[in-house]
Amino acid sequence: MKSDIYKNILISMLVLVLIGIVMMLIDYFVYGKSFWNSTTCKLIFAGLFVYYLYRFYLKK
Repeated sequence: MKSDIYKNILISMLVLVLIGIVMMLIDYFVYGKSFWNSTTCKLIFAGLFVYYLYRFYLKK
């Protein structure tokens, strides 16, 4: 049961961070805009937040 929770947390963290990085690269190379737009920041920080939740649940 706990291993399923940890696996889902890690998968969601990786997905959020990877989507943020891909959007950042698309903005830079395709549209020529800056790396940091609000959506990219929100996705990357959401991924980091999920990582900290993972660490919190791992301590329990």
